Amino acid sequence: MDFYELLKGPGPVILDGGMGTMLQARGLGLGEHPELAALEHRDWVVDIHRQYAQAGSQILCANTFGANREKLRRTGCRLSSKAAVCVSERPANRLQRRKIVKFSSIFFTFCCRCNPIGQLLEPTGSLRFEEAVNIFKEVVLAGVQAGADLVLIETMTDLQECRAALLAVKECCSLPVMVTMTYEDRGRTFLGHSPACAALVLEGMGADAIGVNCSLGPREMPPLVEELTRWSTLPIAIKPNAGLPDPGGAGYDITAEEFAAAMADLAPMG
Repeated sequence: MDFYELLKGPGPVILDGGMGTMLQARGLGLGEHPELAALEHRDWVVDIHRQYAQAGSQILCANTFGANREKLRRTGCRLSSKAAVCVSERPANRLQRRKIVKFSSIFFTFCCRCNPIGQLLEPTGSLRFEEAVNIFKEVVLAGVQAGADLVLIETMTDLQECRAALLAVKECCSLPVMVTMTYEDRGRTFLGHSPACAALVLEGMGADAIGVNCSLGPREMPPLVEELTRWSTLPIAIKPNAGLPDPGGAGYDITAEEFAAAMADLAPMG
């Protein structure tokens, strides 16, 4: 079953959930790189994918959140070896009789003071647009070589960097691509981009689905979804946090049941 077949189903396509929090629950320490878990703790990653598959996820994300040249520079791990990370979701696909889409994703660490590659693009910063495209190409090619069915560009705050990532996908492969940006409660990304602007640019560049992830909880999503649907005809992907984080580090502010109810309210919006 491919991405387009999933979209023809009777209801919403169910994505998986967080990877970092699940790895931390298994013992990933402070300062350790989650992206290396598939190489150092493969059983953790396989079990996480197993749990998401058994819970009904139709799309499983590879553990490649920060797997780019800049983020891995100090780890001693070359990006070419990260194909092993993309493969780590495959055992989960075989756990159920029904078909589940393999999912290699370009994941980015979200941080308000840096963008996903770890450097700001010109003219705000010093990273050239062409270099950003090349960095993303390395990640995309690793995913393609690992047998990915879909590419996810997510947690983006800079539309210019989003363009670089999407261009890299289009130049490297013909896989479907979803693009989700992260917005603050004022309705714009950290660098000031609106959902309307993102919708027009990303649909024009050939994205197959667009949406919102991270940053906010499901209760804060309706205005963003409404704006996206006003300006785009594409499927909308929503992957919020479990509410808003407690500044004291005590987790998030809503229960699983409250999260599900809020997401059910979003479904009729498209």
